[in-house]
Amino acid sequence: MDFGKDLGPTEMLLRYLSRNTLLTPITAATIQQEQKAERQDLHLEHIGEGFCAIMYDFASAGQVIKQAKSWNKHPELWNDYTAHQRIYAAGLGMGVQVCIPQPAYFITPENVGTWYSRHRDAGELPNDPTLLKNMKALLVSERIPALPQTVRDALVDVFCPEDQKTAARANPENRNCLLRLYLGRRRAYSGVGSELSVHNFDFSLRSAEFRLRNFEFTLDKMEDLGVDPMQFAAPMAEALALMHWKVRCDAFDVEFVLGSSTKLRVRCALVGGDEETSGEMRTTWNREPGDDNNTNPECLQRAVQVWLLDFNQVGSITMDEEGVYKAVRGFWDNDPYYPRPASHEANTTEVRLWEMFKEIYLATSVEITKETSLPLSFITKVEKEATARTASASILQGPPKGPTSAARVGGNTGKKKQRHYPGVN
Repeated sequence: MDFGKDLGPTEMLLRYLSRNTLLTPITAATIQQEQKAERQDLHLEHIGEGFCAIMYDFASAGQVIKQAKSWNKHPELWNDYTAHQRIYAAGLGMGVQVCIPQPAYFITPENVGTWYSRHRDAGELPNDPTLLKNMKALLVSERIPALPQTVRDALVDVFCPEDQKTAARANPENRNCLLRLYLGRRRAYSGVGSELSVHNFDFSLRSAEFRLRNFEFTLDKMEDLGVDPMQFAAPMAEALALMHWKVRCDAFDVEFVLGSSTKLRVRCALVGGDEETSGEMRTTWNREPGDDNNTNPECLQRAVQVWLLDFNQVGSITMDEEGVYKAVRGFWDNDPYYPRPASHEANTTEVRLWEMFKEIYLATSVEITKETSLPLSFITKVEKEATARTASASILQGPPKGPTSAARVGGNTGKKKQRHYPGVN
């Protein structure tokens, strides 16, 4: 794909926000140069935060630094690191379609000063004492590349209220743009018309400020743009099955986002079976995880990838019905990334999404476990819960706001991300 000047914002987003879109070498190089120019060299750039940690850009290494927000968050940050290690290793072993940032290392508070000084003296970190002022534990991992400026501008053009567009384009925080893939949520509408939903939405429900950081890419927004949501179901289903039955965790509070792809080919499809024993050499540089049909033989950089992240609240599960119960709770007590079971027979997007998600989840689970009872039990319980929620009209809403979630690391309960559910992000 080339960034054509004749493309309108809607057409730009339709073409770019596809897992099948490949970038020409010139376009990929241009995007990388733009992203490099946007980096902050004189101070440590704050790129996000949650209840557990504050995130800073480690630009020289292509990584992100997470620093615990308080001393009592250290166990949670350590849990993030250890769960991330297990999930990343399992993902490499199976060659799943979802991208998982490569974990790097953990730094305890007493070693932060030495670590910072070495990287500062090597010119890899700016002379900014922010990390030393806090002196809390650090976690370092691969940074998920944000979406490029052309795409961000198109998102503003299409979804931002007219009176906020200038401010949105000027806000430096909006450079850190990742799209939360909400296949289980739609926005409310005040009317139906021929224009995109931003023109029909009741803006009395909107947030005070339009933001592209963690933009909520809900199902209706995808449909407004013509972006096929089905393409995102398979990576999510594979990843959830991997976490449940390979890593044996509940996947509690993990996130799925759409971001740019990495610059270099660092992940390739696994060689096994007859290929491994035949002794015949072959190029694997152009074979990607999950791409059995080798749809990208020239090894062009993909425009976007589905990324899995944020493991600080992940807990272990046992391989029995109690473990299934925890996995079901992890499914529902999260933001609405996963498709929701449809309660009707009509050929709707929701029905097709759930059927695809269920099929791929079960197939991946059986590949891992070699049996069907626990994965089927999980699906059955999720569908049963969906039926109950349909009766109370909560199936496409966010997680419960009360203290219904399981106790997490450090005694925390419930959601921990200061999220909101505005009509327009």
